[in-house]
Amino acid sequence: WRVFSVSNIQHFLWGSTRHRLHRVPFEWPARHPSAVRCRIGEKDKWTLRRSSVGGDARADCSSLLQCHQLIVSAPYLKEYMCDHAGIPAQKVMVIPNGINIQRFAAPTDAGLRQRIMPGARRVLVSMGRVSTQKRMHLIVEGLGLLKQRQALPGDVELALVGPVEEPHMQALLDDAIQRHDLKNAVHQYAPSDCPEDFFHASDVSVLFSKWESLPLVMLESLAAGRPVIISQEANAAGVIE
Repeated sequence: WRVFSVSNIQHFLWGSTRHRLHRVPFEWPARHPSAVRCRIGEKDKWTLRRSSVGGDARADCSSLLQCHQLIVSAPYLKEYMCDHAGIPAQKVMVIPNGINIQRFAAPTDAGLRQRIMPGARRVLVSMGRVSTQKRMHLIVEGLGLLKQRQALPGDVELALVGPVEEPHMQALLDDAIQRHDLKNAVHQYAPSDCPEDFFHASDVSVLFSKWESLPLVMLESLAAGRPVIISQEANAAGVIE
């Protein structure tokens, strides 16, 4: 069997993509390094063929059409594949992303907020890469707009947690911070092995991605009891009402 996991349909259809099953244990078969066998359940084993497809999906869907089964993480992605790429519905299986709810129910470091932002009355957090997809600079632009309208309290702070994937996007972020004079309100942190601590240190999380399937950080924030401010594109799965 050949199974294709598509974590981002829009990006897949109109360009290159990364194919993976989010946080599912996997093993590499010794004789076939191009395939991953993913264990989803005790009796369910799928072979994920790693490949890349570029260009217009309507003109070139041969790799998808040759697969026996395609896995997506949200129902709307199945509809998108069927409508835009002509994939038969029976070939597409929906397996939603999952998280460890118990892990995010409580922090490992309850004193994190007091240490890193002791004077903040309201703390926003955005978890993710500094990249074209995540658009971290637009969160700062939003704060800057509120500041211009004199609607941003002085004790609101923003924590951006994640790696710098694209230097030019970091430059846009730095520029937004400087133009709006928010250097004391916006803080960047390296990727954390304990994202639950940052969620619990915040009052609300922000996800302003240009595209998402079923974003894990949204699920993690909700599991930590924190509401999510989310862009329409990132909320394509319709989890946030």
